[in-house]
Amino acid sequence: MQDILPRLSGRILLLGFSKSGNGALTLMLRNPGKFAAAAAWDAPLLLDAPGKYGSGEIYGTAENFAAYHIPTLLEKRFQDPMKIAISGFGGFQADIAGAHEKMTALGIKHEYDNATKRPHHWSSGWMEPAMATLDRLTR
Repeated sequence: MQDILPRLSGRILLLGFSKSGNGALTLMLRNPGKFAAAAAWDAPLLLDAPGKYGSGEIYGTAENFAAYHIPTLLEKRFQDPMKIAISGFGGFQADIAGAHEKMTALGIKHEYDNATKRPHHWSSGWMEPAMATLDRLTR
């Protein structure tokens, strides 16, 4: 990322599903001001330790995972201007709702939609509405 980010210009949007939804949010939260907005669909946003859902290989140690823990990152960055959209009702509805509650408690403006049930799958039709939300948030 240190090599790529300086080369990017314009409106950079992040979009992710499931664990890549966590990646979209952590990338934005760990790099303030670099991205215009991030959207996560049906993601385990309240993951509290490495290991679940194959995340052990991604995060490694608990110490390393701590730098990617979304609730903690939200607490650290709640005063930064952010454009976040979270949605999903497939596998991680409770995590999406919990992240919404956390952001609301911290006063973080965000888009939240947890009403449309779709299968937890790349081709379930979630991407087009998520991209439309990102576009609307950044226009």
